[in-house]
Amino acid sequence: MSEVYITVNAVDFKTKKPINSNRIWQLKKCYTLFAVITDGYTEHIIETKYIKSKPRSN
Repeated sequence: MSEVYITVNAVDFKTKKPINSNRIWQLKKCYTLFAVITDGYTEHIIETKYIKSKPRSN
């Protein structure tokens, strides 16, 4: 699983509730329009447009 960051306005597809964007999420599954992310405890289904790639460290 790879680490991803999500945008500030990311919302869960099922519950329509905002997701904490201040964390690093693990990308569990990724499809064309949707992705499943997890923090080890909870899973969220989000649209892929909310995913930002991990910032590059120099």
